Amino acid sequence: MNDLPKILLRSWRRIAAVITVGIIGAGSYAFLAPAWYESTLTVVPRVDSSGGMLAAAGGALGGALDLASSLSGAGGDIERIAAVFKSRSVTDEAIKQFKLMERYDEEYMEHTRKALWQHCDVSTDKKGNAVTLTCEDKDPVLAQQLAQFFGDYGNRVFGRVSAGSATEEKKFLGKRVAQARLDVDGSSKKLQEFQERHKLIDLGEQAKSVVSALASVRGEQMTKEIQLSYLQSFATADEASAQQLKKQISILGGKFNTLEQSRLAADGKPRGDLFPAAMAVPALKFDLEQLYREQKINETVFLMLTQQLEMARINESRDTSTFQVLDDAVVPTFRARPHRMMILAAGMLLSLALAIAWVLLPVWRQQAAAGAAAAGAAAAAVEASRPSSLRAA
Repeated sequence: MNDLPKILLRSWRRIAAVITVGIIGAGSYAFLAPAWYESTLTVVPRVDSSGGMLAAAGGALGGALDLASSLSGAGGDIERIAAVFKSRSVTDEAIKQFKLMERYDEEYMEHTRKALWQHCDVSTDKKGNAVTLTCEDKDPVLAQQLAQFFGDYGNRVFGRVSAGSATEEKKFLGKRVAQARLDVDGSSKKLQEFQERHKLIDLGEQAKSVVSALASVRGEQMTKEIQLSYLQSFATADEASAQQLKKQISILGGKFNTLEQSRLAADGKPRGDLFPAAMAVPALKFDLEQLYREQKINETVFLMLTQQLEMARINESRDTSTFQVLDDAVVPTFRARPHRMMILAAGMLLSLALAIAWVLLPVWRQQAAAGAAAAGAAAAAVEASRPSSLRAA
């Protein structure tokens, strides 16, 4: 194999002839093969302005709802548009519109669908949120018309699908809004009953008033106790003044206990004084916060569902295209295939490989045959050199 360059150099005429034939063949195909033209249509999902209006009307919640809907719906919309383009209804309508069974020389509709999608392709760009449809044909005008037809007819089909989805969504959201309204009314009613039962107007201010009252009663009680202690230091316990002070101290102590501890009526319910018991304030505050939280949650859900219902109503009544055309399909002026330079390069490389194989294959066969003969001769010589007794054995 060390003589490979010499062998190739000696056979350069044969190699050049094969390469020339290959280039001529590839060039003939590249320049004689029919030209195919591509037309491309690019569409994007419809920009929903209703979410922005709701965001302006609803504040932070509307903005969050608009952002969530845009993030969740963008990828889904382009996938749905691509599915509509590839759907059987749109494909069959294109076949009928342009008589593609005769053009593709197909007898069955199933084979025609496959042939059509061998000449058309749909791609999605999730990052750019766009759908691209490309159709090719030998007639550049037909390629443009076919791509444009997919955009127009697919838009109508997608509109019907979207309208049906919006109607179903509106019905579902209508039921949910009605239930959410009942939940809001129920939580508001429970909060109202709780406040009326415990006579809560402003729990924070009422609690401050109770603490002030406790301090006042306790201070007055301590004053009376000091007066009684002083009186008992020089008078008997049976004196009218001492008895009166003891009675006042007892009344003040009962009042202090009343303000400090919760009291129950005969039916087991709180008496509902205007000032709640001091020790009952933490429990009342906890229950009140729970009721407030439940009411706020129900109000938030009700507001969100109401906004979504309005969006569904707007989408249902919308009479515009369900997606917008970013780039219209135009009549191509330059062929998409065949790629002549690539065909010429491939023909030259293939013919070069065939020429080298044609030159080297006989050499490899001769070398293989010579090697086999040499191996046979060596084996025969070894056999002849062995003693006759060993050969007989």
